[in-house]
Amino acid sequence: MNFTPQYWFQIALSLMVLGLPLLNGAHAHTLEEETHTNSSDKLRATPALRERTYKKLSAIQTLIEQQQLAQAKAQLNELLSTNNLNGYEMAQALNLQAYMQHSAEQYEQAISSYRKILSQKDLPSAFQGTVLYSITQLYIAVDNYPEALHMLQHWFAQTEAPTAAAYGLLAQLQYQEKQYQQAENNINKAISLYQQDNKTPKEAWWQLLLAIHYESQRYENMVEVLINLTTWYSKANYWTQLASIYGQLNQPQKQLQTLDAAHIKGLLTKESHLLQLAHLLQENAIPYSAAKILKKGIDDGVIKKTQQNWQQLASAWYEAQELEKAVLAMEQAAALADNAQPYLQLAYLLLDLDRYPEALTFAEKALQKVAKSDYENTIKIHTLIGTAHYYQKQFDAADRAFGEALQQATLHEQELDGLQSWKEHNQIEKRRYQLIKEYL
Repeated sequence: MNFTPQYWFQIALSLMVLGLPLLNGAHAHTLEEETHTNSSDKLRATPALRERTYKKLSAIQTLIEQQQLAQAKAQLNELLSTNNLNGYEMAQALNLQAYMQHSAEQYEQAISSYRKILSQKDLPSAFQGTVLYSITQLYIAVDNYPEALHMLQHWFAQTEAPTAAAYGLLAQLQYQEKQYQQAENNINKAISLYQQDNKTPKEAWWQLLLAIHYESQRYENMVEVLINLTTWYSKANYWTQLASIYGQLNQPQKQLQTLDAAHIKGLLTKESHLLQLAHLLQENAIPYSAAKILKKGIDDGVIKKTQQNWQQLASAWYEAQELEKAVLAMEQAAALADNAQPYLQLAYLLLDLDRYPEALTFAEKALQKVAKSDYENTIKIHTLIGTAHYYQKQFDAADRAFGEALQQATLHEQELDGLQSWKEHNQIEKRRYQLIKEYL
């Protein structure tokens, strides 16, 4: 699972910031917000904004809207250099300057301009709040999260009714600063505000809450969050993460049910997820379904045609008592193998199907590929060869194979009783068969 703190923060923060209004002509504290027209359509400035200054600022704003930025900048610099602006007029001029700097992605300069605004006296609280919020977003843009958090906390201190989005952003920044309990409280507040209005909480908020619970290894809480994510944002990674958490909680049935539900919804499109589902199905004694998933995945090109995957398919078919299909899958595995194991497994399958000559063929191939140090498989191969010969009434060949298996077992101090019984039984059967032939 990819539950690293930085992973969650980057994903959730990007979604959060995209959901907030960055600076633009409408968001900047424009002149129209501080003036209105009377019945004679004459401009009436607020007490702190004189008409002559308003006209200059309005003209500069018009130039900005017309993309005549060089002229706007020149006129704005001229206005800022005068000494007869009062504090509020200076704040409005600096607000336009900050907007132009932000538009040019000059974030540090925009921050400086906004901070100069805050140094002006007697600013309207709404204007000051807008500036604080704008500085917060700019600090996020330059990855200065401690300062962003500091500014946002100032904004909260003077805001009577913060929005859900603001609580969400505060939680994001607190999480980045490892203030996990505060972050949890605030992201829950954001979620609660949305739910009170019958609105679906933002995906980023659930992601953040999930990351917070992960930091504390509160897996039961993660389950609750992931259930919400699968309900409202039904994405494959949420289903697979939920299944993984159930696995960590040692709840295999719920793990299987979750992955199976995701598969039914058509969300499992990755090889690893399909292989995991097939494995869980086999573990829960549902091999036929596992085999169907594996076969379709291989046919569709989602599951790679590797030796291991072919062997898993063969295993599923075998457990489902589909032996012929198991043979076909194991033949594919053996064709890719550079070791004895799949040849030996294929020989066993063929032996179960009474296809003794073929079983012998693959047992001999297994014997050619088995490592000299692998005495356990060497004993198994010789025993299988002897068994295949025995069932074909080739008793002398069977006797030699059982004898070789006994020799290897003796040399490596392995269990002899079963092998000795096979050899003795083969000799008894040989004599009985000869007597029958003589009698007939």
